[in-house]
Amino acid sequence: LSNDGEFDYNNFLVRLKKLTNDDIALFDPILDENFDWGKWKINNYEYAIKSINAISTLIHEYTHFLDTTATTWGDQYTYRKLLVLENYNIGSDKLLNQIDVFRLNISEIKDLHTDLVRISNSNYNEMTVMNHAYSYSEDHGPIIYIVLNYKNGSQDYIPVSMLAVNEGHAFCNEMIFKFKLCQKINDDSLKNTLVSIFEKDFEKILNSTEQAEYNILLKLCHIHFKNNFSIEEILTITSIILGFSLDCDDILLTSLSHAFDNDFYSNKRLAQALIHDMRRGHSRHFLAFKLIIIIYLM
Repeated sequence: LSNDGEFDYNNFLVRLKKLTNDDIALFDPILDENFDWGKWKINNYEYAIKSINAISTLIHEYTHFLDTTATTWGDQYTYRKLLVLENYNIGSDKLLNQIDVFRLNISEIKDLHTDLVRISNSNYNEMTVMNHAYSYSEDHGPIIYIVLNYKNGSQDYIPVSMLAVNEGHAFCNEMIFKFKLCQKINDDSLKNTLVSIFEKDFEKILNSTEQAEYNILLKLCHIHFKNNFSIEEILTITSIILGFSLDCDDILLTSLSHAFDNDFYSNKRLAQALIHDMRRGHSRHFLAFKLIIIIYLM
């Protein structure tokens, strides 16, 4: 969730910022199969951090690329985009209709819910109770909120959206790769130092109010699984859930939506609106939310 890289959903290009051709050696650990992990020592830990951060940023953006080109969600996004381009090129009278359809997909990744996020700036570690609620927005449609309650009586209201699925999946893969690279380091002092730094980075992301909409599903997993799993294991569980939510085929998505119909909801009408959206291949963020709760209750 840093600003060191970006993925363009229009042309599928990945850009790594702050790097030049002179920095290609930073990627030696993944480009050179005979890379000497013994040469990284604690006295040059800054270079090791720079290398691992550069590689993990690439993993983050590459995850976006794969999610857009190799998942069911991405197939629909790409197909509808190509239909718009095809109808534009031939001057078809169906162009406006295709644009309206494609807007559904664009809105899932471009439609920030900043106006709906209500943050109290309380410390995440002082949270006492988590629950959820449903609401309707004229601008965004049916919304599911995660409500975090704190010791001081304050509350956070954070909407769950596809941004949390896409960015959460990429961030989890980025962090998992960081820890995997650390395990390859021979110098135990350097390895332990880097693991400690990256674990603090993880905690910082969980406490980030600026990225509340992006990290809410990761935070939800951490709340439910932190007493039983390590940070790396929580990242892996979250990555699997979010990856599955993106790649779940339409038939299975519809089948799951019918199963969710039987659950209890505080607002049945709005919950069913999200469930009906699943039958059209959308609201995969609701699937991710439900899967986290189901796995926790197993």
